[in-house]
Amino acid sequence: FSLSLALCKQLTLKELVVCLFSYDLLSLCVTGVYGKDSCWSVTYVTQSTCALIGSSVDIRGYYTFPDQQPTPQPAWYARLHPQVKELSHADDRVEVFSHRANVNTLRLKHLTESDSAEYLLRFKAPYMIHTDSSAGVSLSVTGLKVNVDSPAVPGSEGQTVTLSCSSTCTLPYNPTYIWYKNRQRVSHCTSVSCSVSAVRDAVSYSCATEGHENLLSPPVCENTRALMVSSGERVEGDSVTLTCSSEENPPVLTYSWFKQRAAADTLLATGQNYSISNISSQHSGLYYCTAHNQLGQHNSTTTLLDVLYPPRVPSVTDRVSGDAVTLLCYSDSNPISNYSWYKKTGSDVILFGNGTNLTIATGTSGCFYCVVQNQFGSSNSSEWSFTSGTVWVEFTALLSTCLMRSYSKTSVTVHTPESLCSDVYSIGSHSTINRVKFTFSRL
Repeated sequence: FSLSLALCKQLTLKELVVCLFSYDLLSLCVTGVYGKDSCWSVTYVTQSTCALIGSSVDIRGYYTFPDQQPTPQPAWYARLHPQVKELSHADDRVEVFSHRANVNTLRLKHLTESDSAEYLLRFKAPYMIHTDSSAGVSLSVTGLKVNVDSPAVPGSEGQTVTLSCSSTCTLPYNPTYIWYKNRQRVSHCTSVSCSVSAVRDAVSYSCATEGHENLLSPPVCENTRALMVSSGERVEGDSVTLTCSSEENPPVLTYSWFKQRAAADTLLATGQNYSISNISSQHSGLYYCTAHNQLGQHNSTTTLLDVLYPPRVPSVTDRVSGDAVTLLCYSDSNPISNYSWYKKTGSDVILFGNGTNLTIATGTSGCFYCVVQNQFGSSNSSEWSFTSGTVWVEFTALLSTCLMRSYSKTSVTVHTPESLCSDVYSIGSHSTINRVKFTFSRL
């Protein structure tokens, strides 16, 4: 530098200034120009600063320069190595102002991470290049992040968990921190860390700094859903996979799957996915998953597994009312089936009625059965034979009393000659005061 400076002394005043500032000095004084000291200098309050995303920051520069006309004009530049560009006053986020002599302030608003750069104050003069300093102010723009310290047993309910609010650079002025739980302020936490208890319910935590309450960190939270991987109908015999979708922060450590039951929910498996092959009606029901992380555990809402299947073999029961008999047909199916009744006489079969119940009046004889059907299949009941009427036999009061004493509990099996379906029946004895009623019932 000394050789170069000696060379500069041989130049004119204008050439000297250009020569000196080409060395990119932060502060330089030239003695003896116009008989007095002439100094160019730029200094900053700090060489680095840190600010939050979305906030504003002021960068202040103090300067001096020799008395001259016209007065040099200050300008701010951003240096992102190796490029240096002048900041535009047309940018709404950029504001440059001076409240007192020899002080110039750059205000950057609505900061983003891309604003992280080195900012320099320079001067413009008509007879010289833009002045420069070797160093400006380094600005780092950061967001806040909540970190969770791992407890000894992650996710254990009631256990104390320590949260800390971190940033990628050190925020100035030792700020006061504000903590939120489910968007509600936590009054007992005002420092960079906060101790909370692990819970089973859905919970979220976030942090901010005083004065920037609207600039919250992304929350650490639990948001869990149980989903069916496959879409469409699920028919008996198919395979199905349930998956547990979680947006939890910090990440999920373990997943568990449960089926909801009246007595107590049943643990089925662990892992993010739960698969069932060859599903049946027994697999129908409500399922949910539980996600465990360092904040605790959170249950998803339930998802319904609705297995579709054809009708099972129907059962038929009878109900006697006076001289008529009502047959009731029942079958389990999903979806609900349609019921049809058929009458069989010899080789002839005719549709006799629809619905789950069929009433047969006195005087009707035949062999009856029901057919149950949905879109996945059909099933027939066994045949039910009916011969006209209920048999009443009148006895005298004396004989009736004798039968009641001796045979009221008896039951005799016979082959009825009038049976239309060649079925076997049981005749049961049911007594009243002066009569005995014989009824047919299937074995």
